[in-house]
Amino acid sequence: MKKIELDPEMLRRMHWDEGIPLYKLARCLGVGQMRMYRAFKRFDIPTRNQSEAMKLSIAKSGQDGKTRTTAAVNATRGKSRPEEYVIKAALSRQKNGKLSSIEKVFAEVFADLNLQPIPQYVVHRYNIYFAFPEKKIAVELDPDWHKREHKVKHNEKRDAYLASLGWTVIHWKRLTAARGDLRAKAKDLIQSLVESEVWSR
Repeated sequence: MKKIELDPEMLRRMHWDEGIPLYKLARCLGVGQMRMYRAFKRFDIPTRNQSEAMKLSIAKSGQDGKTRTTAAVNATRGKSRPEEYVIKAALSRQKNGKLSSIEKVFAEVFADLNLQPIPQYVVHRYNIYFAFPEKKIAVELDPDWHKREHKVKHNEKRDAYLASLGWTVIHWKRLTAARGDLRAKAKDLIQSLVESEVWSR
């Protein structure tokens, strides 16, 4: 069996920024808890439990951040599947997921403009269509089927959670699969993003 490589940057982000305890990280990544503890020691990553991580996020964000964080935590309750399963599935989509026809067009235009967002980037239990982690910008593509009630609720929960961690979520709507028109629209949207105040922060 191929040994899973543990990325120190991802471990630090998921543990500190997102408040995921080590035992949950181990389950999500399919490794033993002892290996996870050794990895943190080897990479010199200090450990913090989930309660402490949440307090740290609140301290950084201030009162408004506390309100958003509380709302985001509440939004993730009532799940029908174990959280570890959902996080593991999200990580699998980032690593192995195939791009849709719409995503492929946007990926090509990003590349043409020398931009390298991470597709299906994972933040806790959520995937972002295209993410710029260093800028904390999440680009979400919203085809018409995203208007369905269950998808709207999912997106609202995800956006609230990302906002609690300081991310800016940008939604690009009214997207069609007509390649020529879509490519032109993608170029206009991406150029507008790069020229925006959000990008220059």
